[in-house]
Amino acid sequence: MEAIACFGKALEIKPDFADAYSNLCGFYEKQNNIEEFERILEKATRHCGEDSLEILFRLGQLASRKNDPDAVVGYLSRIQIEKLDPSQKPAYFGLLGKAYDRLGQFEGAFSAFGKHNELTRISAEAKKFNTDGYLKSIQLMKNEWTTDAKPNWPRPVAKSGQSSPTFLVGFPRSGTTLLDTILRSHPEISVVEEKPMVGKMIKGFKERQTIEVLNALPESVVLGLRDAYFEELKLHLDQSDGGKLVVDKFPLNISRVSLIHRVFPDAKFILALRHPCDCVLSCFMQTFKLNEAMVNFQSLEQSAGLYAAIMELWSAYRQKLDLEVHVLKYEDLVQDLEVTCKPLVRFLGLEWDDNLHNYQKTALQRGSISTPSYNQVIQPLYKQASGRWTNYRKQMEPVLPVLQPWIEAFGY
Repeated sequence: MEAIACFGKALEIKPDFADAYSNLCGFYEKQNNIEEFERILEKATRHCGEDSLEILFRLGQLASRKNDPDAVVGYLSRIQIEKLDPSQKPAYFGLLGKAYDRLGQFEGAFSAFGKHNELTRISAEAKKFNTDGYLKSIQLMKNEWTTDAKPNWPRPVAKSGQSSPTFLVGFPRSGTTLLDTILRSHPEISVVEEKPMVGKMIKGFKERQTIEVLNALPESVVLGLRDAYFEELKLHLDQSDGGKLVVDKFPLNISRVSLIHRVFPDAKFILALRHPCDCVLSCFMQTFKLNEAMVNFQSLEQSAGLYAAIMELWSAYRQKLDLEVHVLKYEDLVQDLEVTCKPLVRFLGLEWDDNLHNYQKTALQRGSISTPSYNQVIQPLYKQASGRWTNYRKQMEPVLPVLQPWIEAFGY
């Protein structure tokens, strides 16, 4: 709200300040407040006209939210790309790619997404991260969990009132944000979205998460890690969340299952799955906040390589650990929400609640959603994203051999 006030003051001083209008539009778009977004944009066009680069981009963005891809292309075609600030160019090509995809112009869409990723790859922000480091760490963990060693550890004595959370994991773009929003519509579930509770445990655990190391952990260390988790969790729960079942939604915690299970051996896991090709393509098509993991999504080859490595590690965990897992496929979820979610709700030990159908209302009430799906979960369930990869079969051919084992393993 402080930012809104600052932009408002700037516009009082300079009513035709296009950058301030654009930033306000971006804030409301991110909040899924399309009515306010449109109101600000109408005011901006009155004061600044439609020729400003910033206003043209926001007009295209609004047209995209109104599902008018022809208008998106029309607005973006009026922007002189060479005049855009380098930091704005990736967003331009990302928006253009989505419009072409909706229009069925798949060659143009793939080209636009390629430019988006190329510009992201050479950005100053991307250069802060090692593109190989995360992948190599996953491969090393997989090697450590495919030895002859066997887990053998006791259950730690939990403090009273500290029930283990449930962990929602999967590869990015597997429908976890949609599932998160559906689950938090249940009155007895509190979902904590991508907060660093497990990260706090990792920070306090300096050794590698090998079977031998985890076997040898003293109970005092395990309980200390558990306390670190709950101390961080308190920062992200409201008073109204007391007594609710906590679902920790952080997809790439799938790589940290060994330590999670060591600290919370009775914890349940929800594995969100989506066709591997759709998953990888969607990662390639999205704009992520960059970190060591997300920089791997700037090419199909990198994305597919990381997908395979993550799933190899997950398979090793499943073979070695006695995990309680419920698998849920995105394709089933968008086909029939209730039929797909009723077994999941039973798995969580709860009764079905019809409010799960009201996930769109839940999404709008959430305000800011911190994943690229923020603008999708307020829509009715749609099936267009299932099998989207077949429109890009030619472009996907180089990575199909990498993904084929997982297509078969997951029954696609």
